[in-house]
Amino acid sequence: MSRKLLPNVRTIDCLSGFFNSLALVLESGIVVFNVISGQLTKKARLEVLLDDGYWPCFSTNKSTSTKAQWGYVGEGFIKEIDFSQVWFRLNEADEGSRDDIIGEWKGDAKVFLEKAIVSFCFFTG
Repeated sequence: MSRKLLPNVRTIDCLSGFFNSLALVLESGIVVFNVISGQLTKKARLEVLLDDGYWPCFSTNKSTSTKAQWGYVGEGFIKEIDFSQVWFRLNEADEGSRDDIIGEWKGDAKVFLEKAIVSFCFFTG
């Protein structure tokens, strides 16, 4: 699992999961994200992309401070769990503006879900 974040991202935590670990044997399905908070170096919105998606399946509002308290729930569809990717991006641009990505994390969907089903996931850089 890749844990490459740009240096201006300190922490983002989120809880993601299917209802139980039996979901990991399914080839595809819906994943639900509960994005709670983040400690950022710049105000940004968190975007979640799945597979090779160009558009985010989920996005928060831009944080009003560097101590973001999002509290959002979103969902996305994973096509093939063995080949899919989960991608978190921090976008500093306003909604509808040209993207200004200041941080990202990308990892295998199956490995991510195996960890996220049992506990909170913390992403730090």
